[in-house]
Amino acid sequence: MQKIGAITLVVEDYDQRNGAEETCLLLARADSDDQQSHIGNQAGGRVFLFLHTDDFWRDYRDMISRGV
Repeated sequence: MQKIGAITLVVEDYDQRNGAEETCLLLARADSDDQQSHIGNQAGGRVFLFLHTDDFWRDYRDMISRGV
């Protein structure tokens, strides 16, 4: 079983009181030149994604075999 444990997005400020039990991911199509220029750099060079898995080596070999 795999799940995305956390997604990192750089923001100006945030409310530390919010809690969540699950992760949701919204993929949104860029609709302006400014948004288009940020594709691939949403996290500003920081770690973007934390993947939780029950078998690291299985998933690692699978991803490598698929060219990830």
